[in-house]
Amino acid sequence: FSSSDWDEKHRNGAEVFAALNRQIGLRKGRDYQLGHSYLIAALESVPAGSAVAIQEAAVGRCFREQVVPMLLEYFYEDWPALEAILGEKLVLTSAGENDDAFEHGALNPSLEDDSGNHDRDIYTELRRHLRVDQTLSA
Repeated sequence: FSSSDWDEKHRNGAEVFAALNRQIGLRKGRDYQLGHSYLIAALESVPAGSAVAIQEAAVGRCFREQVVPMLLEYFYEDWPALEAILGEKLVLTSAGENDDAFEHGALNPSLEDDSGNHDRDIYTELRRHLRVDQTLSA
């Protein structure tokens, strides 16, 4: 990508990664922050001129498939830290009445659904939680 393409097409995804890295850095240090290669690889798969929804879904898929598993390793069983980083809608820290739902962890089921149906929702929720309010340019 040229820098103008990056600025136009991927600014919001980069801002989400930067905000996420600030949260990781506060809790683990800068050695644990995510590299930009995750974002670049996710967005290179999106054809130029694609709809915003497709761009957002690509970033959401990157989070679901690559970033969240890495964060689960970094913050092994530290669900409050994961909730602080990813938000209460993506990380569930209290089981409530249905303790069986937490037998395999406390992630929102949308993060474990590999059908891709929730990828844009994941991205939107991260953007909301991390207070990145801009939308991607079409």
